[in-house]
Amino acid sequence: MPKQRFTMEEMVHKRREADVLSGQGQTVALTDLRRLLTWPTVLLALSVVGIEMGYILAYRAGWKIGVTYAFASGATVALLALLGALYFVDHLDIRKCLGLVLVLLGGWLVVA
Repeated sequence: MPKQRFTMEEMVHKRREADVLSGQGQTVALTDLRRLLTWPTVLLALSVVGIEMGYILAYRAGWKIGVTYAFASGATVALLALLGALYFVDHLDIRKCLGLVLVLLGGWLVVA
């Protein structure tokens, strides 16, 4: 049985038909879209773009992808732990601090 292929225009048309048949064929106001763009959503989107740009720039600078991922993951864990301690009053005992030092040391060893 051959797969059906639709153009984007046909898919939009079929979606509109389904919305009208189900009673949901209401228009979306621009204010509804602006309500979705709250600061956490925008910050998350910018973070994802920043992370991906970081990988691309590191790769262009000659880093290997595996090394870049290991270093970025370790740095992210350390940064989130420090942010959690500063802004969300997470408790960092000596064991957790030693773990963070080991993570950063491991990242340095991988890069060096």
